[in-house]
Amino acid sequence: MNTAGALKTISRVTSPRVGRNVLWRWCVNQGSREVMVTIKSCRRDGVRGEAAPYLTPLIHPLTQHVLNSDPVRLNALMDAHGSPAHLMFPQIFEENLYRFRRVYANADIRGDVLYAMKVNRCHSFLKAVAINGAGADVSSLFELQDALAAGVAGDKCSLSGAFKSPDFVELGMKAGAIVAIDSAEEFEGLQELLLASRQGDKTRIKLRWNGDDGASRFGMNSEALRTLAHTLKPFRHRLELEGVAFHLGGYSIRQRAEALAVSIEMIRYFRELGFSAHGVNIGGGFPTRYISRGAWEAFQGYNGPHYYMDGRSPDNFYPYWSPRVKEEALEDIVMACGNRERLRQESVALYVEPGRGLADQAGATLFRVKGVKRLEAGKHVIVVDGFSFSACETWFQSEFLVDPIVIGAGQGDAGVAYIAGGSCLESDVLTKRWIPFKNLPQPGDCLAFVNTAGYQMDLMETRFHRAPTPQKLAVVATDAHEGGHGDWSWRLDESF
Repeated sequence: MNTAGALKTISRVTSPRVGRNVLWRWCVNQGSREVMVTIKSCRRDGVRGEAAPYLTPLIHPLTQHVLNSDPVRLNALMDAHGSPAHLMFPQIFEENLYRFRRVYANADIRGDVLYAMKVNRCHSFLKAVAINGAGADVSSLFELQDALAAGVAGDKCSLSGAFKSPDFVELGMKAGAIVAIDSAEEFEGLQELLLASRQGDKTRIKLRWNGDDGASRFGMNSEALRTLAHTLKPFRHRLELEGVAFHLGGYSIRQRAEALAVSIEMIRYFRELGFSAHGVNIGGGFPTRYISRGAWEAFQGYNGPHYYMDGRSPDNFYPYWSPRVKEEALEDIVMACGNRERLRQESVALYVEPGRGLADQAGATLFRVKGVKRLEAGKHVIVVDGFSFSACETWFQSEFLVDPIVIGAGQGDAGVAYIAGGSCLESDVLTKRWIPFKNLPQPGDCLAFVNTAGYQMDLMETRFHRAPTPQKLAVVATDAHEGGHGDWSWRLDESF
């Protein structure tokens, strides 16, 4: 079988995270049937004579331009705002939003994109959402308050999460947001509030389906969902059941396409009960690419305990390269299983809640190097000013598989090193990999990690050691010229 040719007809990825000895699994369309293709890695556990691969990041041209433009200017930013400093690129965020929305226009279907706010606390991203009339997936009272304050329309906000607080739901109802009911028990607890009179307005709700995955603590199975819909029938004068929502784990395109097809059938069932249901929200989980396919495969071939400073290889990794990503994945979901035709025929709107997919390439994190310590066998540890809480993948027993970019004089010798934070904790490690450097950074140099806006920056940020929370700086291109970017400017993200 010609695997390279088969990549053009990939329908689903079955490994949500890559495990030991498996490079990737594809489910490939071959005529009217699907064939599973498994490519195993050529791991060389314990082989130390080979050079570690460079995991060179994929970089957006604007980010590349900013990092290459003026090292003195970047160092001045860090002098003023501290290390680490997060650079946010709202224009790149808008590009991602445009690409997702283009799928709707091309397929001639209704619906919209809701930004999953949990991915990053960046204010300029929220302003981009508001300016472009998009929506927000909010999972707490605080996220809802921030979305509304940034100008996101209340009726474009969706309240998610289990057992939402009354204050959260009440503000959402006042704003005209839609409330995702996670379970019958949650509805019972909120019933009085949900049915409260608000000058004749109905409370907008949707029911969360768990994809019939008994392992998930969120949502209901199909039977429980139908039972709850029947329970809601007497309250049609107070409740507007608008549809169904799901958010599946992993990154399988085919699984989401099949779940969408089932959800459209649920919409028909709700309508038979007398509700004017008209929407399906399929959540997020759209893969992104951090590195090239070649780098991803090189990593899989080299990976093993010898690659890590503690001699332990993580069991699972995010898929840092995927064959179909972001809006491509959404397009595949829409076009599979007859979904486009069903959405159009049944007049059902499709909503998505990308987080990482919208934040892709829209952020970078700069750490200043405090010092470089020589270890045994010519290896080193680079200690940065800041903590791994601001680049947090190692705290999830995994690894951020993107090499940093050294911004400095470039006068160090070649060598390998892992990168540690500046705290008193042995476990404060940004990357446990022995990263190859053509020029080891020197004290005062800057390490730039790109594409960190998706969960890396502030998921675990803390004021440990009483250090201030790292500053976010919104960077925008100005005076762009044909074929490239001109100058760039910045401002504090919170005042964007």
